[in-house]
Amino acid sequence: MLSQSVILDKLFTGQELNTLEAYFLQKAVLSGQVDTDTLLKIFQLMANRIASEEELLGFLQASREVMLSFNPENPVLDTCSTGGDGINIFNVSTLAAIVCASGGVMVAKHGNKSASSSVGSFDLLEAIGVHLPSEPQTTKERLINHGLVFLFAPQFNPAFRWAKEARAKFGRKTYFNFLGPLLNPAKPAYQIIGVSDKKMIIPMGRALLKTGSQKVWLLQADNGLNEISPVGLTQFWEFVQGNDRVNTFVINPEEYGINHSTLEEILVTNLEQAKQIFWDVLHNRAKSSQLDTVALNAAAGFYVSGKVNNFLDGVYLAKELLASGQALRKLQQVLAY
Repeated sequence: MLSQSVILDKLFTGQELNTLEAYFLQKAVLSGQVDTDTLLKIFQLMANRIASEEELLGFLQASREVMLSFNPENPVLDTCSTGGDGINIFNVSTLAAIVCASGGVMVAKHGNKSASSSVGSFDLLEAIGVHLPSEPQTTKERLINHGLVFLFAPQFNPAFRWAKEARAKFGRKTYFNFLGPLLNPAKPAYQIIGVSDKKMIIPMGRALLKTGSQKVWLLQADNGLNEISPVGLTQFWEFVQGNDRVNTFVINPEEYGINHSTLEEILVTNLEQAKQIFWDVLHNRAKSSQLDTVALNAAAGFYVSGKVNNFLDGVYLAKELLASGQALRKLQQVLAY
């Protein structure tokens, strides 16, 4: 029988945990059995290395057991990121989710308020008046009825409260930051995830496949963005259920008629600026760099979910949905509800 002391001794002597050990440790953390000082020591010990594939899988399995989840009955898409890229751009993944939903993809957008950026996705959604469901059955009904729902992570992961004090005191990224994007309560079949630390990409992708995801793109732009960048190349790692090979490729926006020299026009410094760009994009009156950034990221969602057969068609579809006002109408449906 595994004991907490044996597992902690293994960590404290510099050893990695296997999946079962990581599972039992996370179960203890999320039931309040690991005190703040001990958890701080764990964070410190793991600060100089990444969580291994086995560790992340164990942490994920334990976290999903106590997560408030639901079965959407259809394959859904999520677009999110780990955060922490240090580049404050407008809320691209939120807009990409709305565009994808307006194009007929069922989207469960999962996320949180800002921890390090100027404006987090759910800071923005709260500011524009989106009601965030917290009960799984209501959430499921809204997703089925509208094809789009926004899932505020803390409402569905209440057990994370046991680690809140230690995370705040530690003040840096921990394995919890990389667990977050993997804990969508709708358990999406398709995901686009921007990752701030490339070393975590393989463990994250493999953990998702082992827990039921069908197709996942993890990405990081060469300039450090956690989104598909309109400037320069973006690197991708593709994970597909039933395929042990990790496919890698790059997307160059210039190949899709998008050519911008700087990121300046997509940066924001405060909530009001983020709201302005958000509405400008949905009314199709934003700057071309802003519209192009959303189109690139929505195209990824369309392609991964099987809505289009190639990336270029996804870019065209996204731009059409913005120009026609269909993306705006999709959000208005959610707001009206």
